[in-house]
Amino acid sequence: MLIMGFAMMGSMFLLIIFMVNVLGYSEVKAAIAVTPLPALGALLSPLSGKLIDHVSPRVPVAVGMVFMGTGLLLLRGLGADATLWDVSWRTLLLGAGMGFAMPPLAAAGMSAVPHSAGGVGSGVINWSRQMGFVLGVALLVAIFSSSMTTQMNDAVTQAKALVSSQTQMPAAARAGVLQSTERSVATASATPGRASTTVDLLGGVPQAPAGSPDAVRQQQLKAQLAGVFHDSTHRCV
Repeated sequence: MLIMGFAMMGSMFLLIIFMVNVLGYSEVKAAIAVTPLPALGALLSPLSGKLIDHVSPRVPVAVGMVFMGTGLLLLRGLGADATLWDVSWRTLLLGAGMGFAMPPLAAAGMSAVPHSAGGVGSGVINWSRQMGFVLGVALLVAIFSSSMTTQMNDAVTQAKALVSSQTQMPAAARAGVLQSTERSVATASATPGRASTTVDLLGGVPQAPAGSPDAVRQQQLKAQLAGVFHDSTHRCV
């Protein structure tokens, strides 16, 4: 239960960040994308509970672990061009794993303790699941935050090099872009799930007249800078 809770909650946390930050989903759309997980888990849990009346709990647990491991491995392969369906069918595998594995694990745990200690056994099982949830989020958030800081620092370095190469832009304008970007990155780093989408890429530059060559160059620079920060965030999750 501890390991399953760790893997499930930690992976779901990072998946939500990935969908909101990299794929550009709203929070509601991200929630819809992971809905198949609890829905299928709820459907399969009663069937799994009945199955252990006829076979050893090891069988459905093993099947559930295979589903869950496969789902987690496939989630690792999601790219920046992933669709809602790409995410949803992978979470279906996680839901199948949860539905097959959790009831037999709970039943096996309860059968291993005397009837007089049933309350203690139930408490330990629930504690291990909840502790797995807590540790999964806490540890992966720590890893994610550290990785985000490193990647964002690298992105700022790349952005500086990119802006410095814009020799057609006045030196004062280049300095304004760099200062604005650094301020925005420092602010965005406090909200990891929105890091790349809250960077004000050209906040320090007066907007050129629409349709002018300067306006075209500004849009090109903005797109290039957006690509730098988008890629850095993608590598984190």
